[in-house]
Amino acid sequence: MPLAEFQQHMIEISGEYTPTYITLMGGEIFTIPNFSNYIKVLRQIWPAVSISVTTNGSGSVEFYKNLFNVGVNNITFSLSTLDEVEYCDIVNVPVSCAQYQVKIVEVSKFGQVRVNAYIYPKNIDSIYQFCKKNNLKLTFCEELKEDNQCVFADLEKAHQFTVSHKSKFEIIYTDTDGFEFWNYIHQDHYDYNNVVMLPDGTFSDDFGDVVQQKGDRLVASVKIEEFVALKK
Repeated sequence: MPLAEFQQHMIEISGEYTPTYITLMGGEIFTIPNFSNYIKVLRQIWPAVSISVTTNGSGSVEFYKNLFNVGVNNITFSLSTLDEVEYCDIVNVPVSCAQYQVKIVEVSKFGQVRVNAYIYPKNIDSIYQFCKKNNLKLTFCEELKEDNQCVFADLEKAHQFTVSHKSKFEIIYTDTDGFEFWNYIHQDHYDYNNVVMLPDGTFSDDFGDVVQQKGDRLVASVKIEEFVALKK
């Protein structure tokens, strides 16, 4: 979306409500050359609202440092394994996992950094230790499939932590040293208060239906109450 159009939309939204927090994620933010200008727009409109961005780490340290400088409060890096072979298979980029870890730690010197990791059982401990050692925030994500929603809880490793909070969407664990991390539970059926119009003209609030579009453009979105009215 062009910057001017984005700014206009944000101004219109700001007239209706103030968000609790703002999270920007995928596509990849590094592919937007003037991405920091979008952050500046958000920061000008909502000076006190926390802003977080999610990235695959393809940007430079200077790119991420600049995001902190223009108003980002948190940068979340995707990292599901510390194993070099698995890492190459997952991300398919010409950067080693060791180099990526160095970059994450370097960026954390300039602001709050979180690691977002899908659950690969044999790598749970290594990622947990990496984040704890480097004072990084950590979120483990369950797989999208419904039958995998308790992967972490079923691991022996999970029994070493205390559950300090539990809800429909997350479980917060704390170790004996007070290091805390989330286990974010994905839902097959998202209950957000909106639905999307798919390319064939049908409506859905099911995340799986959106994924199946495989890159086709979603043409509209409506509120639940509007959706109900349309169906009637």
